[in-house]
Formats: sequence, structure tokens, C-alpha cells
Amino acid sequence: VFIGANSWVGLATADPAASEGALIFAPFTPADPRPEVRRFVEAFTKAYGRAPSSHAALAYDATLAIAAAIEAVGTERAAVRDHIARIGARAPVQ
Repeated sequence: VFIGANSWVGLATADPAASEGALIFAPFTPADPRPEVRRFVEAFTKAYGRAPSSHAALAYDATLAIAAAIEAVGTERAAVRDHIARIGARAPVQ
């Protein structure tokens, strides 16, 4: 399972077979009005004294995906990998 940013879309388009199962996160803006984004931006800004970059948001999203998998299936590596592989548009991380 690969987790990457929206810049990976070109790679996925160029070689769909090689990118099968990759999770590609959407663009980020600290101005996003959704409550979950506001909480993240406020916490990040408080901790680091600046607004988060798209890379900080990607790292946060990837960490949430891994944490959700561990919570759901435990810490066994293959189970975590398999759980993350099932994340997608039909089963997003909440």
C-alpha cells in the first residue's frame, strides 16, 4: 500500500497496474472551512506557530489512516496493511 499526495495522479495515470491500491489524498488548503480541517489547522498553528503545509496535512492524514487501521485490527503488520488497502471512496477514514 502506498500513500501519497495529489501529485501522484500522473503516476497512477501513467501506470495504473503499478499504482493499484495506492491512496492519493486530495489537495489541502488551510482556509478549508470544514470543522475537522479547522481543528487541525488551529492545533498545528498553536503547536508550530504557522499554518500547516499540504505536506503536514498529508502526514496527518496518513497517520490517521494508520492509527485507524491499528485500532481496527491490532498491530500485526499484515493485518494493518490489508486494512489500509481496503480504504477508499467507499470506506474512507473517518
